[in-house]
Amino acid sequence: MTTFANERGLRYVQDDMIVDAQVSYEFGGGAMKGLQVLLQANNLTNEPYIAYSQIEDRLLDYQEYGSQYLIGLNYKF
Repeated sequence: MTTFANERGLRYVQDDMIVDAQVSYEFGGGAMKGLQVLLQANNLTNEPYIAYSQIEDRLLDYQEYGSQYLIGLNYKF
């Protein structure tokens, strides 16, 4: 990172722990043979991205991305 005066500045990023989960099921017989259902959840704990300069009181960047939920279907012929 460079400062406004084009000098080098330090950026510290706070630790985070992002929790994701994924589960899928593939049907094996009958009319739905070959069909797969996928459920996915990203950033379940809504961990923010936090960056600061030198001390934590000097906040440079704070972003929350929220959680994301996805569902998918696959079919194999």
